[in-house]
Amino acid sequence: MTGREGILECVICGRRFTEQDIHFRRYFASTQVCRACYERGQKSSYSVWCFGKQSVLASGGKVLEHGYDPTASDCAHECPDRGICALFVSGDLGMARQKRLKCPFRQTHSMTVRAWMKCATTGMAIEHLIRWVNRQGGDPVRLLRILRSGEMNHVQWQVEEGNGFLKIIRVDDRNSIQERQ
Repeated sequence: MTGREGILECVICGRRFTEQDIHFRRYFASTQVCRACYERGQKSSYSVWCFGKQSVLASGGKVLEHGYDPTASDCAHECPDRGICALFVSGDLGMARQKRLKCPFRQTHSMTVRAWMKCATTGMAIEHLIRWVNRQGGDPVRLLRILRSGEMNHVQWQVEEGNGFLKIIRVDDRNSIQERQ
């Protein structure tokens, strides 16, 4: 192979790559997956793919969403993406992620928690969020007020809102805020 032939194919999207793409980390020969597909995987919901995400913890320490954990058997021994996933989680590749996402709510399976998690991990169109809350029998105005409030149970977050989209972009508990001051 000369490096100009696109004979390496991503098993997810079907795009073709060269040896040069391996060198520039646009394609990973060990898994036959391209960087663009891994970046889409990292942006996707936890329920779709845990790739490139940290675990999400409730305020009591309970794991709400499982992400990369180098001590877990699934990650350390069984996952074919484990080496590449670690690079994405660390921020060396893909989106720079926070160290851990801490959910501020105590009722771990409530509608509010599920909406907050969706907004904190991938973001959500406000129109879709309102429809989803209505289907659940909830009050969308109340939920949006909670999401926009920026604080609950000693956990603070920042909200990025624009073009009809809501995303929680930073989560800090009071302990980490005091450490920085």
